[in-house]
Amino acid sequence: MSGTFDDTNRQAIPRCLDYSTACALGLLRIAREHERIIRPEFQKFRAISKWQESHNIYTAVDLLAEALILKDFKSEHAIEAADYVLNKSKTTNTVLNELASHFLEQPSKQNIQSTQISEPQIAYPAIANLKKSIRFYDRNPIAWCDMALYYATLAQMDKARTAMKVALNLAPNNRFILRSASSCFNHLREPDRAVSILRRSPLHLLDP
Repeated sequence: MSGTFDDTNRQAIPRCLDYSTACALGLLRIAREHERIIRPEFQKFRAISKWQESHNIYTAVDLLAEALILKDFKSEHAIEAADYVLNKSKTTNTVLNELASHFLEQPSKQNIQSTQISEPQIAYPAIANLKKSIRFYDRNPIAWCDMALYYATLAQMDKARTAMKVALNLAPNNRFILRSASSCFNHLREPDRAVSILRRSPLHLLDP
C-alpha cells in the first residue's frame, strides 16, 4: 500500500480471508517503525481501562462493542463484561442481554475454515450472523467488511459493494479495511476506485 514500487515488508490480504483469519495468519502485521502509529487495538485497551475503573452497564457495553469489532472473543475482560450484563438482566433491556449472549456464543462459531467460505452453506449463515452483530452495533466496520467478502463469494456484487462502502465510511484509515476494500473493488472490476481509496489515505506513506 504505497505510492512507490518498494515491496519491502509488503503484505497483501486476499479476499478469501476474513478479519480473524487474516489476523491469525499474521497478515496484518506492520513494520515496527510504524507500530505506534497504527494500533487498531488501542480503542479496546481504553475500553478495558474504563471497565476496570468502574464496573457498570455503560463500560461493559463499550467493551463488548470493541471486542466484537476486533473479534476478540477470548478476552477475559470482555467475557466478564458480558457476564456482568447478563447478571444485571433485571435492570437492563432485552437488546443489551441479546448483545451479551451474542458475544458469548461466538467462540463456538470460529471453527469454520477460511477455505470453505465460498460455499453457500458457509456464506449464508456467516452473513446472517454478521447482520445480527450489526443490529447490536451498526458502526462495526470490520463486520461490514467481512459481510462484503461473503457477498462477493456468492456473486452478489451490488450488496458486496454497498457493504464495503459502509465499512470505508466508518473507518476510512483502518489498515485492514483499506487493504480489503482495494482488493474488493479490484475483484468488482473497479481498479480506479481501488487505487483512489489507497491514495486518499495518509497511511499509504507509512504502510508498504
